[in-house]
Formats: sequence, structure tokens, C-alpha cells
Amino acid sequence: MQPSSDKVDLWSEATLPQIALFARDELTLARWMRMLSRECEVHPAPNEGALQALVEAEVVEAVVCDDWNPALMSGLQRRPQGFRVVHCGPTVPPEVTDAVEHGYQVDHVDLPAELLRRVVEMRGPIHPLPFRPKLIASMLRVEWTGAERSYPLIALSNGAFSFRVDESDEIDSLLPGTALRGVQILRGHAVVVTGVAALVRHVESIGDGSLDYCIKCELLAPRPESERANLNHITDKARCINLLGDAIREEGILLELLDRPGFGF
Repeated sequence: MQPSSDKVDLWSEATLPQIALFARDELTLARWMRMLSRECEVHPAPNEGALQALVEAEVVEAVVCDDWNPALMSGLQRRPQGFRVVHCGPTVPPEVTDAVEHGYQVDHVDLPAELLRRVVEMRGPIHPLPFRPKLIASMLRVEWTGAERSYPLIALSNGAFSFRVDESDEIDSLLPGTALRGVQILRGHAVVVTGVAALVRHVESIGDGSLDYCIKCELLAPRPESERANLNHITDKARCINLLGDAIREEGILLELLDRPGFGF
């Protein structure tokens, strides 16, 4: 039997993924190493030379870092489909923005507590993005049509984002499967992402001692102009009954509240 020449995605294997850890101080390096070692084989990179050596030797599939380094871009350019970077920090360096906008597999999280989960989620195969990726600085907030206010983002990546909901807020309208229309991501008063929709995928408590929730959403590709449906407001009762009958006999019908798009059955 001839051995297969197909490449193997190491992230999908049973063995632990190989991760390089690049942090600016020894305390952060030690803390993150203990945390990530639960799910990864961690290779510490205490300085730029060590990081460059690990990336050039191609012994790691990803780098977790709290600061950007030119060696990261070199690795992304050489292995655009087999190398990933997760940046963690209160702000996003412009180099991270550039890398994401060029389609490289780069994620950002604000909190170290999100690092382990993000690395585990990255194990799956890389899928092509359905739309041009966006990632603009930190201090981001998200809002959508019908939202009472904007909410602070926790994490933002090529095709997904998560945000924080205060314990005093109602989450009944943010349960998994809820569609969010007219999603906008803002930095201050500037709109940096618009014209997209999202789907709530997961809701979980934030394990930081509070009762707040983390809402995880998948960004959906905007529908092309040629495929967008025209909306007609019909108030005639007989016409409405006929349309409902036709819909039930065919493929079904989706009902939504006018003041709460994405909430219906």
C-alpha cells in the first residue's frame, strides 16, 4: 500500500497542538504557559530571537502573544493556511489590523481568560471567509437594529465576535439561533463595520465573579444586491389570508415582529 501524500492538519489530530508563547514579561509568560498547557504543547519564546527561531523552524502551528513582532508576519506569509496568531491585550496593534485585512488567520481577545477557549476553538480546519475581514483597534462596541444600546466587545475575529451583556439586561432576545440584523461595530462614534448580519451561536456566563453573560455570534455574509428581496407592506386582510395560505401550502413562512427584527418563528 502506498503512503498517502495528503497533508495532515495537525490541529485535527489527537496530539496536542504546538503553540509558541511570546510575552513581554516573565510573569505573564509563566501565567499564560500554565493556562495554555492544559490543552497545548507550549513552547515559550521569552525574546524575539527565540520567537523567530520557532516560527522559521515551522515547529509550531500558532503563536499566542501580547505584542506584535515582524517574525509573525513572516510566518503568516510563508504558511497562510497553516499558521495562526492570537493576540491578547487591551489594544490592537495596527499590524494585527493589516494582517486580518489581508486574510491571514489572526484573532484578537481583550482578556487573558479568553485565550484558552480561543486556542481550543482554532483546532478546526480553516475555511474560506465569505466576506472581506475587518478588525479595527480596541475599545469596540456592537449594536444592531432593535438593540436598546450598544454592548462592549470581548473578542473579534475574521468571522465571529462576542460581547458582554450586563447581569441587569434581559437576554431572552439573545438566545442561540437569534438573528441580529443591521449589525454595526463602533469605535467611539466612528462606525468601523456595517452592512452585516449575525447569528447568536452560544450564550455562557463569564467566569470573572460577575453574573454577566458572554454572547458569541457568527458574522453572516451580506446578501448581494441582486438577491435582496423587495418589501411590500400589505394591509388588506383578505390578501394577507391568501398569502398565508399559499405560504403554508408551499415551503412555510417566517414571522417577525416589526419592532424586533430577527425575533420570530
